[in-house]
Amino acid sequence: GKSIYRSLSLAVLSKLKITLDGKIVDFGSGCHPERVYGCFQKGQDYHLIKTDVVLRPGIDQVVDLRERLPFDDEDVDATVLSNCFYVVLEPTKTLAELYRIVKPGGRIILINPFIYRESRDPADYYRHTSQYFEEIFNYNQYK
Repeated sequence: GKSIYRSLSLAVLSKLKITLDGKIVDFGSGCHPERVYGCFQKGQDYHLIKTDVVLRPGIDQVVDLRERLPFDDEDVDATVLSNCFYVVLEPTKTLAELYRIVKPGGRIILINPFIYRESRDPADYYRHTSQYFEEIFNYNQYK
């Protein structure tokens, strides 16, 4: 079943009515990315690449958010990180990589728990506040 946190975050995401189109990379897809993608409207050229740190059924590509991302500069229309950013040991480095691969005018959609149980799969390093994300996005001049 879904946790209360996951149910609420999916409800909020659905109300935002975000349309995704073009090349979309989901980092940390996990076992059930369809839960998140049911919340988005899909454009005509929608192409989703599902990634995770381990290859399992439904994963298109193995990607480690702690390393250089295996995409060209300005190659991706949008990225989605749902409940996986807290496992990143160097968040500013990872954000810089996301900025690098997203096209101008593209999107970084980041869903991150604040109050949630500790997770050891694969790790659990941070609980970022909304102020942190506001500051780091402003610092990197990402709107």
